[in-house]
Amino acid sequence: SALVNVAAEATVDYETNEIEILVEFYYTGNVNATNFLNVAVLQNRVYGPQTGGNEGVNYEHNHLLRDMITGQWGDPIYVTGQGHFEARTFTYQLPAEYREVPFDSPNMELVIFITEASHQQILNGVSVFPDFTVQNAHDANALLLPSPEIICGDYIAPSFTFRNDGNQPLSALEIEYRINEGVTHTYNWTGYLNTFDTEEMTLPGINFDGILGEDNYIHVSVHQPNDQGDENYDNNEISTAFQMAPPSATDVVFLELKTDAFGFDIFWEITDENGWVIATGGNENVGENGGGTQTGSPSDPGAYGDNQTISEQIQLPGDGCYNFRILDDYGDGLCCQYGYGFYYLQDADGNIIFTGGEFGIEKNEPFAYGEPITALDNALALEDLLVYPNPVVSGDHLYFEFSGLSESVTTFELLSTDQRIRVVSEGVSVHNEQYKGVFETTNLPSGVYFLKVQTPQGILTRKVILLR
Repeated sequence: SALVNVAAEATVDYETNEIEILVEFYYTGNVNATNFLNVAVLQNRVYGPQTGGNEGVNYEHNHLLRDMITGQWGDPIYVTGQGHFEARTFTYQLPAEYREVPFDSPNMELVIFITEASHQQILNGVSVFPDFTVQNAHDANALLLPSPEIICGDYIAPSFTFRNDGNQPLSALEIEYRINEGVTHTYNWTGYLNTFDTEEMTLPGINFDGILGEDNYIHVSVHQPNDQGDENYDNNEISTAFQMAPPSATDVVFLELKTDAFGFDIFWEITDENGWVIATGGNENVGENGGGTQTGSPSDPGAYGDNQTISEQIQLPGDGCYNFRILDDYGDGLCCQYGYGFYYLQDADGNIIFTGGEFGIEKNEPFAYGEPITALDNALALEDLLVYPNPVVSGDHLYFEFSGLSESVTTFELLSTDQRIRVVSEGVSVHNEQYKGVFETTNLPSGVYFLKVQTPQGILTRKVILLR
């Protein structure tokens, strides 16, 4: 049995975010020298990116260490003999955020443990979820709005989670939502949620006018909990950004892919909006097992060679949304631990649709052709961007000329195919129809690059070859 028993309880005042913690410990045997009592704050349900998580910015992190209330080494316990009992109380002001990550106290837990003098051996410990005192009777919290990251087409049904932060059961709620500054839609929810219970739902789908090449926003707000005025307006609104799927101007696209030092790790496929596969390549076994199993072999059917460049022409069957999906058996992508592999897709007019190389087990790249693309007035054409000399020798200037719009703000970017090298001129004001710029190439390694121009009218991309 343990040489010391530990018990704890805690209460949070939800309005002030102050926590009071009572810790009791009792020694059942004699322990050497000084011990240390540690109280750690952990947070659950924190959403953000995770390497290999394959959920973009929506990966759920749990048991994150946020703070040590008793300091790095703990609170000293000087009496550690058998039969010694002690109770200690800690009062702590929980912050609104830790390192710019919002702290949500209903998703916290405490870990209390006692260590020996070396701080290396834990004698005993407990995990505690605090109780709460809640003053507001009616308080609906717009808690979570996962970012879809990329939307293909002009239709969306947002996923949304709200929580009852009031001390009375929640049975009715008015939910309003819109895309950008478009039409506001209303959904009236009914159900039953006790304090801190959550409801995860998919709101009815809506059509919208999106903007290519810029952040679009989903805005959701909650009102009238139980047909009463909300007593806390600070948590009623939430927004998240997404991008429109990049378009192909033609029904034929070209995929170029270079493997790293383990070509057999890679499988890719392009599917339509119904999930039908229209093109595939690479290790078929990796495609079947979904990647990440580390069971691939160079002798597997379809396996690519090491440092091999693959070029594919793909016919899109018609208007619609498509998805390029690439898998890696080892889980380290194409770049950059074992080589500098990459992939990019372009249409028959030479427009680069997307490019990449750094990912974990899986990467998805949605794109669109035809009707799903939201139309832009005064759309740009590839001939509006002139790049020379191309190829360019390292050390020489790379010039570009752009037929832009009057009084437009434009971003020019030179990007390597593996996305590790990025040279950007942001917020350039273009005051006339013709703009001429230059990139220095002296310190850039040879390889394939993309020169991208982003304006309010859309994006233009040119492939550039840099030689030494």
